[in-house]
Amino acid sequence: MSKNLIPTKLRSGDEVIVIAGKDIGKKGTLREIVRSKNKAIVTGINMVKKHTKPNPEMGITGGVVEQEAAISLSNLAIWNPKSKSKDKISYSTNKDGKKIHPTQKPENLLNRVIMSSSKIGDIVLDPFFGTGTTGAVAKKLSRAFIGIEQDAKYALEAEKRINKVEEIETKDLIQTPKKTAEPRIPFGHLLEQGLINPGELLQDSRSRWTAKIRADGSLISKDKKGSIHSVGADLQGLQACNGWTFWHIKRSGKLIPIDSLRHAARAVNQA
Repeated sequence: MSKNLIPTKLRSGDEVIVIAGKDIGKKGTLREIVRSKNKAIVTGINMVKKHTKPNPEMGITGGVVEQEAAISLSNLAIWNPKSKSKDKISYSTNKDGKKIHPTQKPENLLNRVIMSSSKIGDIVLDPFFGTGTTGAVAKKLSRAFIGIEQDAKYALEAEKRINKVEEIETKDLIQTPKKTAEPRIPFGHLLEQGLINPGELLQDSRSRWTAKIRADGSLISKDKKGSIHSVGADLQGLQACNGWTFWHIKRSGKLIPIDSLRHAARAVNQA
């Protein structure tokens, strides 16, 4: 690694908090790390206004849009929703402060994986156990685990580490509700509730692609027609796309993800 690059344990998808600068105290999801500049793009952080030129072929009318600008990695810290404070990404280290295992994964990463793919009481299997990060996190989250490790030194360190771990007692904090348990909101339902209108323009967060909303709840962008997901994927040349987070719409002069409208629609249905 170049001496000019700031070492970081942060990864795309992490929930982070700003610890310095004009947005101090704000939280968001780390969307992209720009390693060459020691910066990152965080959803809703360091918003700037940008003038865009009209492009009739792409359906861009032009004007001023608001979007995220890169923020220094040194101004960010991982956010712990349980303690409601910034946190450290920890590793097991030896007496010299060096990582015991060369490819040890941060606990925050395993926490997200285990929470999203299992429930309390499930058994988590790790056939390459190393120093036991999987076991430590599984125990903390009230999951059983099976670890397989051929190196006796790593296995011993894993045992010591896991013995020190205490389970989180408040089970509500470690039980992730399944997405399927949430009421499904089709994109067309936003039309029915008047949250969007036929003919309105959707665009990605950087105003690279646009699409118009059709009366039946589908989108059209030049020769591309289909759902919010399929059109988003086609425009980017990808196999799949989460249209709820990809597409944005202008509200009060600001671009907001249409996913926020889905949450609003769900709240109305549950009221």
